[in-house]
Amino acid sequence: AHTSQAVAGEFDAVMPGLIVLLDDEIQQMTAASQDANTPADVKSMLTSAISADNQIEALVNQIWPPAPAEG
Repeated sequence: AHTSQAVAGEFDAVMPGLIVLLDDEIQQMTAASQDANTPADVKSMLTSAISADNQIEALVNQIWPPAPAEG
């Protein structure tokens, strides 16, 4: 079994760039899905992947950046 352990601060370092990466991936998949040379079965998979990325992006936008601590 493989166990991964998060390094302190790693999450904070990765999160700001996540939406940029997702947007880039969505843009590339959208272009590929609109290409006439892309087979129908691949277009279907791309549509599913785009939908999944949009769901991830919506979730991330709800939780990042975190609300300031009340004090």
